[in-house]
Amino acid sequence: MSEFTTSTRALGIQIRPRLPDFGFDEALPHLHAGAEASTAWINMMSAFTTVAERMFARSSAMMMPLVERPEHREELAAFMQQEALHTSMHERLNRVLRARGYPIEEFQAYLQQMMDAAVEEGGHRMVVAMALAGEQANGVFSDAILDQPGLLVGWDERVRLLFQWHAYEEVEHTAALFDAFLVAMKNPEDAYRLRMWGVAYIASIVLAAWGVGLHAFLEHGRAGDGTSLRRWRELGAFLFGEQGLLRDEDRNLLAYLRRDFHPWQGRDARDRLQKHQAFAPAAWNRDEPRKQATGERGASKLEASSLRAPVVHAREARRFVRFLARLGVKTARFACKTGARTRPGAG
Repeated sequence: MSEFTTSTRALGIQIRPRLPDFGFDEALPHLHAGAEASTAWINMMSAFTTVAERMFARSSAMMMPLVERPEHREELAAFMQQEALHTSMHERLNRVLRARGYPIEEFQAYLQQMMDAAVEEGGHRMVVAMALAGEQANGVFSDAILDQPGLLVGWDERVRLLFQWHAYEEVEHTAALFDAFLVAMKNPEDAYRLRMWGVAYIASIVLAAWGVGLHAFLEHGRAGDGTSLRRWRELGAFLFGEQGLLRDEDRNLLAYLRRDFHPWQGRDARDRLQKHQAFAPAAWNRDEPRKQATGERGASKLEASSLRAPVVHAREARRFVRFLARLGVKTARFACKTGARTRPGAG
């Protein structure tokens, strides 16, 4: 990366906010491709996305006071606007799912409580650390969505376009947050340690949320006499099958653990974006001056400066253990609440 550009611009990629015109109504199919498991995953991830995207935007706001280069500041601003629009579009789908009785609000509240607990235990900088890890995982999943068209066969066209547009922009801004983080941090060793603690926190949240979330969404959307075993096998094929979302992606996910990691290493993003330009047509471009992003909160100087505090593993480990205890309690409460809600005869 040269002194006067960013790694994204060096590849000839511009982060461009877009405003699609997706509309979702009661005509939305109850099942995509006739599959309960993949439908549950789609619905759960739409709910998950809105909470995660707000965290990503907040992390950008926290780093902005520490980033002086205008190129990085412009990319962070475009990144925040893209994330705000992702939230807005997924909320359109969530409104339909909420009207059908899916536990959208309960799941989102549960996720927000876990992320708040991570910040309360790990400090404000854990917002940035979790966002960095989450963004890189998003980039890997987005590569799969763009590169495996068979994965989306049978989806409702509006939902398919929503996820493809979202994936396109995730690939487009993959390095924006990471580059700003490298500029903001002064100590490379602390930067790496903070990234690794972010992995620990966000991986714990994702594993817990995907487990109880998928079960809650599967149980709500169950149809006929299909067995739970059949549905979970179907989900395994969707995620890990021949054209599964996570098939052969372990190497790409684990690459983030390297000290010399950078989002563009080993990824042909420019060709991928050119190949899939139809998922982000020019008619959707939003070029007017950026407004305050939905859910974005300005960072205080105290929050921003906390990012550069030394990372002491022993102290962080104690905090993480406390967080895991809180995570277990909140997950059990959510499982009990949604389990009672989805049982036959439950109100």
